[in-house]
Amino acid sequence: MPENIVELERFVDRAGPLYSLPTVAVEILQLTAQPKVDLSELKKCLMRDPALVSKMLRVVNSSLFGLSRGVSDLNQALALLGTKSVRLLVLGFSLPEELFAGLTGDILRRYWHHTAIKATAAREISESIYRMPGEEPFIAGLLQDLGMLVLIQQLGEPYVRFLERAFAKAVDVSAAETVTLGFDHVQLSARLLQRWSLPENLVAAIGVGNSTERMEKIPDSQKALPQILHLADLLSGMLAEGRTDWLGGLLGVGQHYHQLSGTQLTALVSRLRAKVDQFSNVLSVELPADINYESILAEAYRRLTTEADSAATDLSAMQQFETAGIPVVAAANLATNDAREESAVLGDAAALSEAVRRFSQQAAKKMPGKSLLFARTPAKAALQAMPKHAGAPSPAMATTVSQDSNGSSTLPSVALSGTATQSAASLKNVAVTENKAGISTELLRSVEQAIATCRRTRQPLSLVLVEIDQFEELSAKWGGHECLRLAKLVSLTCSCVEHAHNVQLQTNECRFALVLPNCDRPGAGEIGHQILSGIRRLSQRHRDVAEAKLKISVGVTTVAMLAKNFLPAMLLDSADRCLHAAQLSGGNTLKSIDVL
Repeated sequence: MPENIVELERFVDRAGPLYSLPTVAVEILQLTAQPKVDLSELKKCLMRDPALVSKMLRVVNSSLFGLSRGVSDLNQALALLGTKSVRLLVLGFSLPEELFAGLTGDILRRYWHHTAIKATAAREISESIYRMPGEEPFIAGLLQDLGMLVLIQQLGEPYVRFLERAFAKAVDVSAAETVTLGFDHVQLSARLLQRWSLPENLVAAIGVGNSTERMEKIPDSQKALPQILHLADLLSGMLAEGRTDWLGGLLGVGQHYHQLSGTQLTALVSRLRAKVDQFSNVLSVELPADINYESILAEAYRRLTTEADSAATDLSAMQQFETAGIPVVAAANLATNDAREESAVLGDAAALSEAVRRFSQQAAKKMPGKSLLFARTPAKAALQAMPKHAGAPSPAMATTVSQDSNGSSTLPSVALSGTATQSAASLKNVAVTENKAGISTELLRSVEQAIATCRRTRQPLSLVLVEIDQFEELSAKWGGHECLRLAKLVSLTCSCVEHAHNVQLQTNECRFALVLPNCDRPGAGEIGHQILSGIRRLSQRHRDVAEAKLKISVGVTTVAMLAKNFLPAMLLDSADRCLHAAQLSGGNTLKSIDVL
């Protein structure tokens, strides 16, 4: 079940009816859904679409299916493939033309290149590694990213611009979509395919995408197909987008799922190019030329070896320091350079959200009785329905901040850079849990841990509290869903902080906290001003944020030297007083204090 079912369903209610299957495909679905399939009726139905039959025979006779003997007519195809495979092939070749209308250029080539590698890789992984039939994974790989085409068609330029930047910077599109839209294109694909009456197991597997949380929710007996799709997607991202830094993550996931070895991966990649070319010829799609998959894999192995050697050297140096009794403070995020290159991707996040809202408003006008995407619902009710970790990026998402001409911060980007980024990222997002005193228990625990660390290493400790000004009034005026989106933007801006071992938490619907070990008062004040600047620029650059008059107040408190009897409540209370003072001064400002 998608995390943001309301937003997704409202989008599908509008977009779904625009993309329907041809009549022949619908009838085949109905025929093959029967307990006993009438092959003569199935053949009669297929023969009404000679072009479809021709495409099916071309695929069946290609190396994609690798049958032991040639297939010359439909009777043979039905006998050799069986009705299930025929059903899936028909669906693959009956995609609504409206999905591709007007799409040309680099975006479409990239889409088809990624899809071609994913579909063929899914089939190879299924057959050579999982020892399972490959037809269903092939079709699943072919269909999994259809939601991307729907978003291109319905949201237009804002989403196209978002994709162009994401492809150029090799950012994980699904992760960025989830933060910006509330759902990703894979969930949209699954919902659309469900409306086409595809098998439930196929729809469920497609909807899992690369989400670990979704994968954990499905029974073990049904995990093979989504695991295969996950591996195929990582491989297609590495080869189609040249993400050589994804190899470590791919091998790690593959080892965890099904003991995938480097030898198996190398053999798989060596077979892909010819089959991807065959895919291109059969479907008559244009793919980027002159891309050597084996060279990309070889470069990925070289990079992985270099990074492993570097990590071993760093570990050896750290051990020497520790042996000498010198405290070691964690270095900066290993992924900082890559994250900075990716920082522009979510620069259009607010514009994309606004495009979704316009789309939903148009839908409401055309379909009376349907509510808007950002419905005017009470904020607390909406927040109670929020899933765990809502309002903050996934722990696997590395975030950074872009810099404009004067060095001020703007909207962050969101990227999934594999295990290297995940292990290097210092940001920790935790769920909101409040005790009877109204203090987040996770915040209290984080402050206690930071106090113990900073006392031991004799380092200063700072706490930054950020709160959306006049949140109750915003909720009454704009509604719960819109306020949740604004809270997400504030959370993202807070996530931009580049400070080793910082901990970010959302302690209630409108307040955020950053625990900053080894950070003095000037440094913490600068971080607070960066967050203020980021929110101000959001209001300057995006009309819907300006209309909401989004403002925040910031309270900063620092303790330079932690005594043995220093209590967490002293830091929390001081920061809260500073925040309250900032709000009393009119809001949209920062107050700070040293705790002696």
